[in-house]
Amino acid sequence: MIKISYSIPRKGDFDFKEITSEVTIDFKPFDKEVIEPLKKKKPEDALRMIFNSHRLFVPPKEEVFEEARKIYGGRISTLFPHIVFGPTHDKPVAKYSTPDEVIKFKQCRHYNLALIFGDIYLERLWKRLIKNIPSNVVISLFENSRLFESQLEKVKLGIKHLYNEDFISCIRVLHPLIEGTVRKFAQGAGIDTTVEIVNRKRRTGTFEEKTLGKLLNDSQIKNLLDPDIHFYLLMQYTKKEGENVRNLDLHELMEESKYKVSLVLRIIFTLYLFYNAEVRMTSRNS
Repeated sequence: MIKISYSIPRKGDFDFKEITSEVTIDFKPFDKEVIEPLKKKKPEDALRMIFNSHRLFVPPKEEVFEEARKIYGGRISTLFPHIVFGPTHDKPVAKYSTPDEVIKFKQCRHYNLALIFGDIYLERLWKRLIKNIPSNVVISLFENSRLFESQLEKVKLGIKHLYNEDFISCIRVLHPLIEGTVRKFAQGAGIDTTVEIVNRKRRTGTFEEKTLGKLLNDSQIKNLLDPDIHFYLLMQYTKKEGENVRNLDLHELMEESKYKVSLVLRIIFTLYLFYNAEVRMTSRNS
């Protein structure tokens, strides 16, 4: 039995209450098709298969969006503006007014729901398989890589916290590595990671590092990524309509309940994703 809780507004503008729903999930097919075959592999091979398996982490965008359109399309609720509140429920962060905007918002919320259900299976994968694999095998995924050569000690520290099941400390160590890894990857691909900020009145300017959102939306990086994966990265790390967990975590806005092992596995998936992309790019250029 899985309990899922979420908040809905009551009469007061910022007064929220929690609603809990119980869902029964049969894990037997997942155990048979995913976990049991992986247990027969060498530990390093099993980990690579897990973090190369996009279907374990990335919802199919078009399928999820089409499902949401069938559910919400034509409903009277789409005629009214929708307001998105921040994670602490104390202020609005976005507003959607037209029916098309509201549908897109609901599609993104449906996508977030798909991520939540995906987390349930990731947590089972940790309990039934990954936690029994030695931590040094996880660390070995990132050794001998240009992307992590100066950050390997942080990777080791994060993985140490993971195996101590101190997920808050683990996430706090690993989350900042995402932007640095994307930046190094972009530099290796010959992409300019800075943007010039010009003061036209004074005829001066400064150069600033591009945000993670701008890096991920660079046309060269988009072309190197599968469309589903690219959208997943935006929803997970930058878009207000999405989970946006990295930004919330680094700005002390993330609820404590979000610090869980499924998020750790998603961070490792992201780091390993760019590790593999770097390997492929290097192979093509050699």
